[in-house]
Parts: sequence; C-alpha cells; structure tokens
Amino acid sequence: ITGMTNILRSVIFIAVVHVLYQPFVLSETSNLSRDLPRTLPETDQRKYELVTQFYDEVGTYGCMFDVVTFEDVTVFAMDVHVALTEPDIPIQVYTKTGSYHGYELDESAWSKIVDTTVTGQGMFQPTPISPSQFSQLITIKAGITQAFYVTLLDSKDLRYSEAVGYEVDRIFTRNTHMKLFVGAGISEKPFSGSGGILEPRGWNGVIRYNIISNAVASETASSPNSEQPKPDHAEFSGKKKLEISLQGSNGSHGATFDIVALKDLIIHAIEFRTELDQVETYVEVWTKYGSFLGFENDRSAWTNIAQENVMGQ
Repeated sequence: ITGMTNILRSVIFIAVVHVLYQPFVLSETSNLSRDLPRTLPETDQRKYELVTQFYDEVGTYGCMFDVVTFEDVTVFAMDVHVALTEPDIPIQVYTKTGSYHGYELDESAWSKIVDTTVTGQGMFQPTPISPSQFSQLITIKAGITQAFYVTLLDSKDLRYSEAVGYEVDRIFTRNTHMKLFVGAGISEKPFSGSGGILEPRGWNGVIRYNIISNAVASETASSPNSEQPKPDHAEFSGKKKLEISLQGSNGSHGATFDIVALKDLIIHAIEFRTELDQVETYVEVWTKYGSFLGFENDRSAWTNIAQENVMGQ
C-alpha cells in the first residue's frame, strides 16, 4: 500500500503496520509461475489478478458476471470456488463481448473457452483453472464490457455470494485494472432453456491476466492507483513499524481506521490481535483513498489487498 505524504487512506483490520520508505503505487500482482500456453501480444509480462472473495453463502451450477477494464488486458487463467474436494470435476467457462444480460439462455452468443475437469479444493479455497486448460487467451479492450459464464456440469457445487444489499450491475469488486460487477447465479445446466436465473449474485474467484502495453484508459491514467513498476523490497533500508496497544478488551469481526502518512512510505506487512490460539482463521484486508467514514457498507469503494488463512498466536 502506498502512503503518499499527507494523503488520507483508510484500512480495515490492523494492529501492527510494517513500513518501508519510498513511494510506490498500489498494484495487485500474482506469484503465478506457470507458463502461458502461447505468446502474448506485446504485454507487460508480469501477471496480475483480480480477487473477489471465497465466502460460502449460496451456490448452484453456474454464475454469470460482467467485467470492464481500465486498460487493455489479456485473461489467461482463473480460480473458482467449488465446494467439492475431489478430482475430475467437469467445468466450462464461456465468454462474450458485451453484457450477459439478455443472453443467459442464448448459447449462440457465447464462445466456450474452457471445457475441462478440475480438482476441487473445497470450501473457502480457490480451485485453479490453469492457463493450459484455456483454449484461447481473452483480450479485453479498455472500457469494453466482457461477460463470463462459469459453470459446473454435474453438480450444484459452484459457490458464490448472495450479494444481499447489492443491485445487479453494481460493482462487486475492483482493482487498478478492472472492475467486476454483481451478476447472476444459474441454477440449471448450461443453456438448458429452463430459466433458473438468480439475481443478484457475486461471483467468487480470481481472474488472472496480463496488461497489454501502451493501452491505458483515461480512468487509469488519471487515477492515483495507476500502475507503476513494483520495486523489490530488498532495495530499501530502514524498515520501520507502527505498533499500537494489543491490550484491547473487546472485539468483533473487524475494524476500520484511517492513517495519514507524514512522508512517502510502503506498507508491506500487517499483524493483528486475535484471541484464537493455534487456530487457523480466514482474514481479509481492504483499503481505500480517503476516510472510511461514510463508506463502511459500500464495498465498491474499497480495494481488497489481502486474503489469507492465518494461524492465531
């Protein structure tokens, strides 16, 4: 997380903040090391990801959703949320230019880009669809809506979020490169003609992509989150930490607070207090520019920067 001098930033869920001095603009990156199945067209060869969430609220065969990118990107892999922990789960992914709305049952409007099997990783865990399982790379032009349809074939075990309080087409999550909208659950097998469209629903998963060089949309160019090369933390000296009291007597699911940096810095790690001792628990951290006040329940205003299972100390 970049903390630019005198700029207010909100963070959810912190007790100890480790910082490095030097300016750096927030970006989402992936440590994915698998080779791409084919050469990318003039892309930034770093690999990025947009993560939604992995909450188990509801689920069925499939989920449709739209994305809009701020830059030209190439999608090359995905992770999905599957309740099963077994091999050889049949799965398909379809895509189309433009929104899914009005085309939920029209197979002719869609292109199938995945028709494979995956090994389910179970509840709250990402199940990967690897680059080699995609029949083609998907290029999305900046500002153009691209729809995706992810579906299982044999069971109603694709998990997604019920998106209570969201309207269809509201932003479900976003990062510096793209935004993903609230979509629909599909309760029947693909294009069966029997309806089963459930809205609003929030897709659970990860979209993995590259940036196509020299194709920056105006929204990204003017944003304080515009992508910059990520420096190696080893380049910087003088690691510091801001530590607050760990003696609190109450608590709940999470906490929000604001910070103002007195000089440019990078936040690279966080510690927090939990009463759980040697118990694994799932944690998320979100951030936004400006104060959290007035945005406590507005998911679209926040950027997710961490999702992890951690062991309570």
